Amino acid sequence: MQIRATPQTIEYLNDHRISMSSERDQGVDVGDILEFAHSCEIEPYVGIYAGKSLCSIGFQTYSNSTLNPHITIGRYCSIGPDVTYPIYRHPLEYISTSPFTHELNPRGQVIRVMRDMRPSYANIYPNPQKPPPKIGHDVWVGAASLIAAGVTLGTGCVVASGSVVTQSVPAYQIVGGNPAQIIRPRFPREIISRLLASEWWRYNFLDFDGLDLSNPNNFCRSFELRKPSLEPYEPPPAQLIGIPGEHLD
Repeated sequence: MQIRATPQTIEYLNDHRISMSSERDQGVDVGDILEFAHSCEIEPYVGIYAGKSLCSIGFQTYSNSTLNPHITIGRYCSIGPDVTYPIYRHPLEYISTSPFTHELNPRGQVIRVMRDMRPSYANIYPNPQKPPPKIGHDVWVGAASLIAAGVTLGTGCVVASGSVVTQSVPAYQIVGGNPAQIIRPRFPREIISRLLASEWWRYNFLDFDGLDLSNPNNFCRSFELRKPSLEPYEPPPAQLIGIPGEHLD
């Protein structure tokens, strides 16, 4: 859906700590068009520093790339510039990849031809699509990468700049290339298991005060002792279906 921003829109974004500029308090001006899915939920303290599209995003994630409204991104993620998420697949197996074989977009040119010349035309074939990408927690996506539809980026993984990711990436693996391949794990298997078991991303980083963030082994040991005394950070997300503004569709 799309809305045209009003002063109330900007106030809503500020109140929910959704920043759309890294250079000023708020990167949205009155009259800007914002786009998002009906199901979009955004936790506070996120940065969407490129474009005017919003998607479901977790606490302390930022993106320097325009987002696709239908993807989901977890907490503590870092998205570099010029990352793309091409979701729509054209059918390579049909006689043509042109939309006339498979698309009935009400705003598209196929429909215009049918309406003007032959409204009864019905030789349109299905074109199933893969689901949008899902990005876990603590994921770093390097600049100018492409994340294909149907892909899941596991928690803690790293995508090298310029990669074309066509397959899901396991947790805490570093991938790169075209197509992206596993280069190496970020940590030894035992450390990966402990980090995943800790579910540290469910907590506010302020709870890590005094812990050794530079050494995963030391962190896990200390966090495992502190965790029973902590409460997961569960702020109510902003439900963008209720954001004020001039609704355009």
